[in-house]
Amino acid sequence: MNIGLKIKELAGEKNLTLADLAKRLGKTKQAVYEMVEKEDVNTSILKKLCSEFNVPISYFFECDETGVQVIAHHNSQAVGIGNITQSGDQTEISLLKERIKHLEELLAEKERLIHVYEKMCESQEKAK
Repeated sequence: MNIGLKIKELAGEKNLTLADLAKRLGKTKQAVYEMVEKEDVNTSILKKLCSEFNVPISYFFECDETGVQVIAHHNSQAVGIGNITQSGDQTEISLLKERIKHLEELLAEKERLIHVYEKMCESQEKAK
């Protein structure tokens, strides 16, 4: 399924006409009609669509048996991650593990700061 069909599908789910969608995106009706006829969309529009429909950008990726292939375009040049194969799954897992580690570190720092703040509050209460 190309991006245009996915846009039509999402608009239908929200009971939006393409004219309504054009207003929400700050585009002309003609621009939106042309957009849904294409197989790709400029990334700035893609970001707006993700926000409007509350879907992840991966929703607009075209999947097939070889992996995931980006079909978004920016300034008429393809951008993105290209094909992800079996080894790409391992890369994604590694990235997710790194993100989890980072989030755990942030959480630990937050907890430490809360503890420091609580001690400060206790000290100020005792000083009164």
